[in-house]
Amino acid sequence: DVIKQVQTADYQFQIHSLSTLVARYSSSMVIDNPQYTNVLTVSVEDIIPERAAIFLDTLTQVYIEKSLDTRFELNKNTLFYIDNQMLNVTGILNDMEDTLEDFRASNAILDLDKEGAKYFDQYFAYDNKKKDLQIQLQSINNLEKYIIGSKDSLFLPPAVYLSFGDKFLESNAANLFLLQTEYNQLLNSVKPGHQGLAIVTQAIDSIRSNMLNYLRNDRTAIKQSIKSLSQERDTTKNNIKTIPAKQRGLINIERKRRVNEDLYVFLLKQRANTVIARAAIIPLTKVIERARSNGIIRPDRKKIIYLFVGT
Repeated sequence: DVIKQVQTADYQFQIHSLSTLVARYSSSMVIDNPQYTNVLTVSVEDIIPERAAIFLDTLTQVYIEKSLDTRFELNKNTLFYIDNQMLNVTGILNDMEDTLEDFRASNAILDLDKEGAKYFDQYFAYDNKKKDLQIQLQSINNLEKYIIGSKDSLFLPPAVYLSFGDKFLESNAANLFLLQTEYNQLLNSVKPGHQGLAIVTQAIDSIRSNMLNYLRNDRTAIKQSIKSLSQERDTTKNNIKTIPAKQRGLINIERKRRVNEDLYVFLLKQRANTVIARAAIIPLTKVIERARSNGIIRPDRKKIIYLFVGT
């Protein structure tokens, strides 16, 4: 009998456009953030409770997966950038090795004397430190531009490319990126002026302000250090000029080779850290309670009865 009823039933299908469905659910959705918590309560009205529960469970799952995808994409792009940089440095090192070998052969140079070797090592040490500081300074400039001007969640923070061990900047740059991503995702699910948006915006402004003040002070200190290193390097350079011309040529080639070797080692460490960080990526959001029906909320039958009896 049940089968016959199903077979003889009159079915009607109505096709909705995606934009219409999105608008309907967006208008019926309410997102609350209890004060002093990081919990979001999401509710939606629907004439079919089961459909509303399925929608909310699916929405939270997609949100979590999207957050993970964003962080994996960030990690992937970082590895891609580092690999390209390492490829370029490897090419430079190969060229420098060939140049060094040709120079030694053509000029019959076996080794530097002790005094030349001392100046040679000093010059390299100052030059490498200066190079590291210049890289830090460039990272600071790029990060400052990102903090001031970027509102695109797909734009990667410069700090993830060239980290120089500053835990404050690394942590806050990562938090800023995640907050911007969260802000853009909230824009797709809540109305302007929502409390959740205001909280995220306030957190973004606070991180930006703290980072900009930190970067200004850090830039001043780095520039002063670069100036001091330049003076020390110039003194060593004058000492190198006392060495014969052939040996000075060798020093110049060795200096370039060592600088690029240090850069390669730095990038290699960053790549290893990025690969390790990928394995540690876990969802930052979790579902506390699955969606459930709160029963009929409208029409309010009691209210209608009271109004009817009162009239």
